[in-house]
Amino acid sequence: MYESVVTEHTGTEVASDNFFETAKAHPFGIARMDGEQIVRDPFEVTETDGLNCFGDIPEGEFVHVLEGEPDSLIDAARRAGQAARESDATVDGLFFFDCISRVLYLEDEFERELSAVASDDTPMIGALTIGEIANDGYGHLDYYNKTAVVGAAEEK
Repeated sequence: MYESVVTEHTGTEVASDNFFETAKAHPFGIARMDGEQIVRDPFEVTETDGLNCFGDIPEGEFVHVLEGEPDSLIDAARRAGQAARESDATVDGLFFFDCISRVLYLEDEFERELSAVASDDTPMIGALTIGEIANDGYGHLDYYNKTAVVGAAEEK
């Protein structure tokens, strides 16, 4: 099913030798009733023609095949950085955690993402991760792929 959806949409036939290259732009979105979709990145085809993802997709979940777009990912990271800098606290530094799947997808555009989050007057430190664990806004923790998380730090 995944193969036919991606092939039909992109015109690129998905095969085991180009799977990751194609799949990094087409993750799954797990539908949530009152929130954003939770992204899962497929990274390989199993011996039984299943897909392994970074993070589980529970059996029976309704998923969408998403399409990445560099400008929208970079703009979302920029907005996260801006929101962190506009927090009520004095911002003395930024923490930036970026999912490695974004870097692998953005490739040469990754520098644009870093520049979009950074500011000349605020130090920034961070890490590339396999995913992030975050609160969904309703008190539930979940594991996310393809995210960019920016936090503000105040020196005390």
